[in-house]
Amino acid sequence: MSTHSAFDRRHVTALLTVLCSTHSIGCGDLGCPSGQVLSDGLCVEAPDNEPASELCDGVDNDGDGDVDEDWPELGEPCGESAGVGECKGGFWACAAGGEGTFCEGAVDPVDELCDGLDNDCDGEIDEDTITIKTVPTFSGHATVTAVHDGFLVTRMQGSSIIAQTYDANGEPTSSFDSELTAQADTRFLSSIAVGRRAFVIYGATFLYMRHFEVDSDLTVSHVNVINAATAWRNAGSNLLPDTHPRFALADGNVRVVGYDGDLNLVVVTFDPVLPSGFSADPFLITPQITGRQRFDVAGEHITWRDSTSRNVRVARLTDAGLLASEIDIVGGVSPGIALWPDGLAMASTSSSGVAIDELTLGFDCTPDRYCRDTIDSGFVRSDDLDGPVAISYREAEDRWVMVADRTIALVSRDEEGEPVAETVLQREEFRSEGVTRVEAVTNGGTTAIIQAGNVVLPNEGGSALAFVGCFVE
Repeated sequence: MSTHSAFDRRHVTALLTVLCSTHSIGCGDLGCPSGQVLSDGLCVEAPDNEPASELCDGVDNDGDGDVDEDWPELGEPCGESAGVGECKGGFWACAAGGEGTFCEGAVDPVDELCDGLDNDCDGEIDEDTITIKTVPTFSGHATVTAVHDGFLVTRMQGSSIIAQTYDANGEPTSSFDSELTAQADTRFLSSIAVGRRAFVIYGATFLYMRHFEVDSDLTVSHVNVINAATAWRNAGSNLLPDTHPRFALADGNVRVVGYDGDLNLVVVTFDPVLPSGFSADPFLITPQITGRQRFDVAGEHITWRDSTSRNVRVARLTDAGLLASEIDIVGGVSPGIALWPDGLAMASTSSSGVAIDELTLGFDCTPDRYCRDTIDSGFVRSDDLDGPVAISYREAEDRWVMVADRTIALVSRDEEGEPVAETVLQREEFRSEGVTRVEAVTNGGTTAIIQAGNVVLPNEGGSALAFVGCFVE
């Protein structure tokens, strides 16, 4: 190396040192003068002659050659309960001002809202917002069925039948039809809907059926009345409310199951697409179910309390009245039955409480579901354990609405998977003898419940309507 070259380098170094100390330009590998630190290629004054603190800003603030080294989580995924419910994951990024990091793009759990979403990201929807909304009681018997996104409630008022629709928020719509005169011997009502068609059976000694149509906006109109007296003779004055006829939909046909004048259980069907009348005279259910035992139907299945064994039984029922695959389920007093996505569910009361079973269509216990499980009877009054029972499944929450006489309860699972009753309501409007007939039907996120009082004479007694769901005020 020549003397001239070494001289040039010494002069260049001296010149850069002066520039670094006076003009704060980039100093490269030469370092900075005393009292200054290198920041992003520039020499800047250091307070109190100490290195600057590192910030989360994509810059090497402390001049150690590393950028944002105090936040190794940068760029990593984050977010609480990401992928569950409404929660979404994000990535760690520098916060404004460089003082730390935040989870950019994440949606974290919030308090549960009544909106059909899993806001708190626990796998359940609206679970902390479910309430029971009651409606002022009706003076006569009533029935409810699901139609479109709401419900059709049909009730007796004096000598008239009133058909009223309710929306999913449990509020009555402006549509109803009350210009209908009931036959003089009316003692009960029962209803079912198939698409926009709704059918209401009523009567006492004779059976009648009214055909309604409900539009998608829940406008209801009466179509016609079908006199089924030639096909059916009910048990007349011997027919108690808890043994009134029931509707069921099976294989595209609508079934009516009930007791005839000899107190034998019979079944008759009709086509809901062309509802001109019943397809034939009623078929006697065989083997016979007699003695005015409580019963319930769902789809092609029937459950009843056997008067001999005093057990609750279930069987598949054909259109011709034949019982198949008949088995005992549990000892009990009053049975209720409902369909759910995996098969068939049953509930029954006894002195020890309310039993619940979730079965396959072959009547086997569904794995990891309720099977011969009993809900603690503490949520039901002791004198309600011999009353009627209804059950309806709320799929979005995987919970059941249970109605036992005057009691309404939402049944869920505890940490051990055992059934527990919550959101319990006791209806106080009924007389001391309690309720003689109950109905429960779920449509979307709302369950409608009818509890009917003891009907001693035509149009006497009362009914109570309630809704279970989360309701927007």
